[in-house]
Amino acid sequence: MAMPRELGRRCLEHFKTGFPELYGKCIRNGIEKQPTENLEFTLDGRGLQYLNSVFRYPLARKEGATALFKLLGNMRNLVILDAFGGNGYLTRISKEIGTGAKIITNDISSFMVLCSMELGNPTTWQSADDLFLMKDGCSDAVVMAYGTHHLPVARRLPALQEAYRVLKKGGKLLLHDFENDSSMARFFREVVERYSVTGHNHAHFDREKTLLLFRNAGFRETSVTTLHDDFVFRNGSEKESLADLLEYFYLMYGLEKLGDMRAQKTKDKLYALINEYLGTKCSRSGKEWECRASREAVVFIGEK
Repeated sequence: MAMPRELGRRCLEHFKTGFPELYGKCIRNGIEKQPTENLEFTLDGRGLQYLNSVFRYPLARKEGATALFKLLGNMRNLVILDAFGGNGYLTRISKEIGTGAKIITNDISSFMVLCSMELGNPTTWQSADDLFLMKDGCSDAVVMAYGTHHLPVARRLPALQEAYRVLKKGGKLLLHDFENDSSMARFFREVVERYSVTGHNHAHFDREKTLLLFRNAGFRETSVTTLHDDFVFRNGSEKESLADLLEYFYLMYGLEKLGDMRAQKTKDKLYALINEYLGTKCSRSGKEWECRASREAVVFIGEK
């Protein structure tokens, strides 16, 4: 893996060479700074398991991601900063459904940044609460999704202030996560925290407190909505699609403390936990079988 300073320079050179117009519009020159690393998504954490889950099942979150994008309306040629971008999952879905948006994948994990670069994405290595590379007013939208709860509570207002700074006037911030009392938040607290190789001690979101943060960050228009963000798997039989669902959960959240996934008792235990907290449903979908785990996300929207 590249050394920190080398990675920062390599990341910017990759961006500048591959996407010169976008680079010129969005990136400030002459700044060298190393963000504090997120160890959860490294080779020593559950970074490899996470990558395996998104590469094996790239469309598992397509429904939710598509619904999230629809909140932005016509995305063609919009410049969007994906502040918790990982290895570029939202970029992949954007291309899959043909939004025509110009998405910058940002992440705090050096491992995720390297993977995003390898996939050819315009990529930045920053923490969401310190977007030091981004010019003021350069982005039509900022999306914080699929990992926003990893940001400590004390750093959430600074993150919203940074998003406000990089947005154009009229630009939107979408913050996607789960409410504190939701079934998914309970699954994180009581299942992922217990059985993941990294634990998962992160606070989720309260509606009123989060809307207040948006207003304190300067957003003139704020709203909140919910969207269905199920994990969805399709395969030739019910057994196969259900097996995909179970493997995805195991890999996505690094649930190695449950036991060996090749053992039936581990599969049975995981299936019982998913049903207890979220619920699953399997049914025919054309010539295939579809299995889904139910999730309802909350999305906070702020307009500059």
